Parts: sequence; structure tokens; C-alpha cells
Amino acid sequence: MIDLHGGLNDLDAGVIRAVSDDAIRSDPLRALRAVRQAAQLGFTLASETEALIRRDGVALANVSAERICDELSKLLACASSAPYLFELDRLGLLVTILPELEPLRDLRQSPPHQHAVLQHSLETVAALEFLLGELGYTAASREGTGNEPLGAGPELGSLLDYAGKIGEHLDAVVSDTRRRVVVLKMAALLHDVGKAGARSVDGDERIRFLGHEQAGSRVAGLSLQRLRFSSAEARLVETIVRCHMRPLTLASQDRVSTRALYRFFRDAGDAGVDVLLLSLADHLATYAVPSGGSGWQPLVGSRWLVWSCGC
Repeated sequence: MIDLHGGLNDLDAGVIRAVSDDAIRSDPLRALRAVRQAAQLGFTLASETEALIRRDGVALANVSAERICDELSKLLACASSAPYLFELDRLGLLVTILPELEPLRDLRQSPPHQHAVLQHSLETVAALEFLLGELGYTAASREGTGNEPLGAGPELGSLLDYAGKIGEHLDAVVSDTRRRVVVLKMAALLHDVGKAGARSVDGDERIRFLGHEQAGSRVAGLSLQRLRFSSAEARLVETIVRCHMRPLTLASQDRVSTRALYRFFRDAGDAGVDVLLLSLADHLATYAVPSGGSGWQPLVGSRWLVWSCGC
């Protein structure tokens, strides 16, 4: 074997490297593909390749939406896609794919939020993947290796009873070969996209985003349509984003009534479980892991009541 570009050494080192100066320029999709392959293999990008992506990756905007959708979907299908979404943002590719996210970059939020909206959105995807890992839903375990949930604490204990059903739900194919978990991650990434146009400041100088879930639902749906996701996937994301604040209302009640359960599932339909997962991830990304489970157990407990009806 003649290894002109040192590929065997890169394989051993876990490095993805472009082999020519015009690799990205000649096909800008390679910028996204490089990050996707890094996510699938657990590799890193060579610094020279990162420089090429920064230089030429803006041309990704000229690539067909279908090709971008395919690569992005493969990336999101990875059990740990969140670090690579951060990498896409660091390389300037994320907002090339989803320009709707750029207005969120410096959009501040009042406490208890710790981050501006864009970082919070990325942290929500990371929190979602953490939750799925705690429930045993990882790439390895879904392939039948028998992995157990990773150190789930008592705060998540009530959800473990539903881990199998949740896994089946997320493995369902929504369109073509894309599983529901990919669509849920898109919803997590876009769940606060409506905040850019809903910001207000009240008399106490508290920043609010009233109605952002309604506005965000429309923007998120259009985003998926532009990227040539199917109509079914766009509708699912619209529903998840529109309803993602509802569980917080349920959790604030001392008792979740039968009528409230009915209204929730009437409005969320078969996306109810997805909404609940996103809501938990949103909470975790907002507060981080509360010490001793403070503030976390009531949310899980309230959602458990809803879950018992939805699953």
C-alpha cells in the first residue's frame, strides 16, 4: 500500500485531514461532512483542515439543501452530537446552515438562565443527550449491546420505568430513514428561536420572551422546510416547539388534573413524550444539575404523572 498522505497515521491518531488545499472549495459540503465524520468516529479535525473550513466553508450556503439535510441528519443521529454542533458553530458553519440562530448569539436572558440564547440552545441538545444516556438510549445500547443506564440518580428514577418505551418511540422512523430522535434534536436546537422577536423588559428590568414558543414554532417549521426535511418532520418540530413551555406550567401545579392531562395531549398529540423530554433538557440546560436534586424532583414527578398517561 502506498500511503501518499499519511492516512494510516491519521487513522491511528484519530484525525480527519483534508488532502488538498482546494478540498473544501471544490465541494463545500465536505466542511460539514468532516465534522459529521468526526462525530461518528470520535475523531478530531486537523488544524490545517479547520483553517480550510474557516476560509472556504461559507460556500456551504450554495450547496443544495438536500445534501446538507442528509449530512446534518447523520450528525444528529450520533449519540453525542452536541460537542460537534458546538464545533460547527466555532467553525462558522452552524449559522450558515441555520441562519435563524445568529440573532440568538448575543441575546441575553435573565436569571436563572446562565447563557445567551444560542449557547443555551446548544446546551439543551447536550442536556437532551445526557438524559437519553441516563435512560440507556445510546448508540451502543440501541444496537443491542445491553448497556445499562449510566448512573441515573434518584431524581430520574421514575422515568427509568419508561426507558424501553421511550427508546421505541425515539427509534420510530418519521420520514425516509430518519428516526424520531433526529427530529427531536432539531427541535431542541430550535426550541428558543422565537425569542429573537419576542424580547421585552418589564418594570423590574427582567427580560421576558412572552409568546416565543408560538413564534418559534413557525420559524422552526420553515427552517426544516427550507432544509428539505419532510412535511411530517416539519410539523412534528412545530408541535414540539409550540408546546415546550406547557410542562413547566403543569410542574408548577400542586396536582396535575385529568383535564390538564387531556388538554396537554390534545394539543401535543403523539409529540407529547418528545415535548416532555425537551422540557426536561431545557430545565437542565437552564439550571445545570441542582445540588441534591433541588428543583429537579418536582419537575420529574409532575412529568411522571403526564408520562403515565402518554406512554
